[in-house]
Amino acid sequence: MTLDADKGDGRFAVTESIRVRQGDSLSYELEIGIRQGGEVLDLSGYAVRLYASKPDGSAVIDGENLEVLDAAAGRVLYTVPRQLVDTVGRIAPCYLRVTEADNQSEWSLTTDSFELDVVRGVAANIASGEYIPEIDGLLADMDRQLADFSAAEDARASAEALRDADEQARAEAER
Repeated sequence: MTLDADKGDGRFAVTESIRVRQGDSLSYELEIGIRQGGEVLDLSGYAVRLYASKPDGSAVIDGENLEVLDAAAGRVLYTVPRQLVDTVGRIAPCYLRVTEADNQSEWSLTTDSFELDVVRGVAANIASGEYIPEIDGLLADMDRQLADFSAAEDARASAEALRDADEQARAEAER
C-alpha cells in the first residue's frame, strides 16, 4: 500500500478497509510506501509511528512494531500487534506520523488515512485499552526504579537503626 502525506482524492488513497480477525497477533504485515506530493519521502533521520483510533475509542500509538525497510525509498513494514485488533469493529483513522528521530524539533508529517476492519474471533475474549508501548516501557522502568529506591531506603533505615543501637551501646559502655 502507498500512503501520501498530501491528503486528498486520488492521491494514493486506500479506498477499501483491510480485514483482520480479532485476537490475531503479529500475523498481519502491512508494507507501506510513504510519499509526499506523489514523490518518495526519504525517511533517513526520521521516526515513524502508527496512530489509530480503535472501535472502543482507545488510542494506539505504535513505533515498536514498525520497521523501516528502505529509508531512501520511504518503505516501512508494520506488523499488526494483538493490542490493535483486540476490539471488533472499524479502526479508523489509521495513519502514519513521521517525526525527526532525535525529537529536537516540532516538525511532523502524517499520511493519508486507511482503515482496518476487525471481524470477531470465536474464542477471543480480550480486554481492550490504550496501547502506547513507549510509555508502557517508561512506566515499567519507573516501577523498577521505585522498587530499587524502596529497597535502598529499607537498607538505609536498617543500617541507621543498627548505627543507633551501636551508638547507644557505646554510650552505655562509657558510663
